[in-house]
Amino acid sequence: MTTSNRLSVVTPADWIPGPAQDEWTYEVYEAYVAIPVLGHRYEVVDGVLYMPPAPTWDRQSIVGEIYTCLRTLLRTLYRIQDWERCAWHLLTQS
Repeated sequence: MTTSNRLSVVTPADWIPGPAQDEWTYEVYEAYVAIPVLGHRYEVVDGVLYMPPAPTWDRQSIVGEIYTCLRTLLRTLYRIQDWERCAWHLLTQS
């Protein structure tokens, strides 16, 4: 499969009622909140409303592996068993 045959990573959500593309801003947040979810995610990037694709199984598998590696690293290096304390400690360090 060549790159030209692949689907786009994100799709501009032109069919969604609301402001015109390039006009989705914080000021029209009510229009964003009014979008029916229907199992989809929406993101606004530079004023354009997009509908990104759902995560693939490959992506989810990779994220799981990264999580496992980080958890193992923290347990090994810092002997961390209490994840709430760990998160608080990491967030409060500057």
